[in-house]
Parts: sequence; C-alpha cells; structure tokens
Amino acid sequence: MRKIATAKTLGGFRVALRFDDDDEATVDLSDLAGRGVFAAWSVAGEFENLTVGSAGELTWPCGVDLCPDALYLRATSGRWRSSKAWKVGTGTGIRTPVPWLRTTCPDP
Repeated sequence: MRKIATAKTLGGFRVALRFDDDDEATVDLSDLAGRGVFAAWSVAGEFENLTVGSAGELTWPCGVDLCPDALYLRATSGRWRSSKAWKVGTGTGIRTPVPWLRTTCPDP
C-alpha cells in the first residue's frame, strides 16, 4: 500500500502529492467537488484544509478521506473511472462511495 508523504493544494481542486516512494503527481479532484459529501469543499477554505492522515490518506476536517492507492492510480493512469467508483444508493438519491472512499460529512 502506498502512502502520501506530503500534499499541497494548488487551486481548482487540484492537489500536488508526494508519495512515500518519492513519486510525485498532481491530481485533479474537480469532478468530485460540489457533489454529495464533496459539497463541503464549496465552503471557503475547506478544500485547502486537507491534511495527510496516519495511514497516508488525504483527510479533511469535514470527515472526507481519500485512499492513497486510489489517488496514486488516478494520478498515474490519467483516467478516473467514475462510473465504477460510485454506486447509486437505494431510494436515497445519494451516491454511495465504494470502500476506498470513506466519508462522514453531513449532507449540506
């Protein structure tokens, strides 16, 4: 499992990452912003408050965590398979994340 060593926001919902093996990459998370639990990133300064958690994941104060392996794959493949990354929650109208994406933000 890869871990993120450092992370820095770049604007436009992009993050510069350095992994524990010294690989560096920039990931664009703008396709997530404003959707579901990621709506919290729309609050001024929330996206910029990211930290690297103890397991090497990206975390935000609102409780959104992003898995370092998924971010590495996203950064190195240049593709994001969003159709496979989400499944629609039954009867809620809310998208439910797959296991690598843990979220605890309340609905806005």
